[in-house]
Amino acid sequence: MKLKKQFKIIIFLFIILTKIFAIRETSDLLAKLDLNTIAICDAQAFVDSNVTLQTDVENYEEFVAFQIDLILPDSLDYIENTAQLTDRGQDHIIQVSYIGADTLRIISFSMNMLPFLGNSGTVAELEFEVNLDEGFYPLILINGLLANINSENILDEMINGQLEVLALTHILSENIVPRKFSLSQNYPNPFNPSTTITFSLNTENTEDTEIIIYNIKGQKVKTLVKGKLKKGEWKTTWNGKDGNNKPVASGIYFYKLKVGNKSLETKKCLLLK
Repeated sequence: MKLKKQFKIIIFLFIILTKIFAIRETSDLLAKLDLNTIAICDAQAFVDSNVTLQTDVENYEEFVAFQIDLILPDSLDYIENTAQLTDRGQDHIIQVSYIGADTLRIISFSMNMLPFLGNSGTVAELEFEVNLDEGFYPLILINGLLANINSENILDEMINGQLEVLALTHILSENIVPRKFSLSQNYPNPFNPSTTITFSLNTENTEDTEIIIYNIKGQKVKTLVKGKLKKGEWKTTWNGKDGNNKPVASGIYFYKLKVGNKSLETKKCLLLK
């Protein structure tokens, strides 16, 4: 009887200890998820335009300064004196300089050792000239630093981004104003591998104008155009690839002109391979 009782006690203790270790492992795992990170955000831009790139920080500890080196694609050029901090900064200063032909160093700090505000969101924005062809371009971070008040680097992870460059041409002067919003039939149609889409805007837009490709199931395939565009006539191309730069299957697709939340016109196109 004593042995049975002792055995039951041992089993009971084993179960309790197992649960304690499981709780500790779960806590340790959750703690590891609380990472201090710096990220360069994904962005979209048009050929021969400007683009604003954002730097985000997710922090679970206070930080007073940060540094990153951003490796840029060829012909993506920083516009001098456009770097600015968001309202997460207090009396912080931002300094930007090239340390190589294609590497931009971004440093921000507080002379009074004040921490950045908040635990999440954009800390800095910089503007660039986009002298790139249509396509996808990597935005790579190296040499990251997130400094706390003791000048310790508390950075756990850096997250790279991607710039998607879209083909868009202003083909009609804004002084010649179209009579209405319109979306033309793509040409050629059917097409392979690419087709041209023309659309007209009769007002200056304070909301985003979008050209969006959908498949026959109504699922979004790719956003070709997104931005606040001037009035006039515009031309863009679709290369038969989705938002991840992967070729789509042959078939019927739809492209839609949207301004703000309003869908103005939709047309059908056919991709044949």
